Amino acid sequence: MKTYIKAYIAGFVDGDGSICITKSGKNKNRPNRLLPAVCIANRNMDVINWIPKQFAGMKIYKDTHFDERSPKYSASHRLFLFGYDSVLNFLSEISPYLIVKRKQAELVIKFIKRRKVKIKKEYHAPYDKEDYKIRKLVMELNKIAK
Repeated sequence: MKTYIKAYIAGFVDGDGSICITKSGKNKNRPNRLLPAVCIANRNMDVINWIPKQFAGMKIYKDTHFDERSPKYSASHRLFLFGYDSVLNFLSEISPYLIVKRKQAELVIKFIKRRKVKIKKEYHAPYDKEDYKIRKLVMELNKIAK
């Protein structure tokens, strides 16, 4: 992928995106899970459709959000990347070009790499204090970036 395309996509993440580690709910078979994710929102559906074409094979979900509070706002289209490999590959490509959210990207990359090592040893490896610490740091950085 060309450098200017990576930088262009990084601009969308910096401006209208989110890099996080979400916490999924417990169910009877497993405890909470920490899941890395990237979300990009934009009012232009062409942008939301174009970005995934630059990253073949990624786990991507798209939706459209309508703000019911005010009809003057148009729909916002969102792109979600999830899964360790998809998020790791995406962030590895664009993180050198991020300005506002580079630290979040670096922390999420670190989290994924740590988890992948643990999962090789034990598929349902429990999360440790460092995993939760990384998640907390990403959350704090996201509050500052708003």
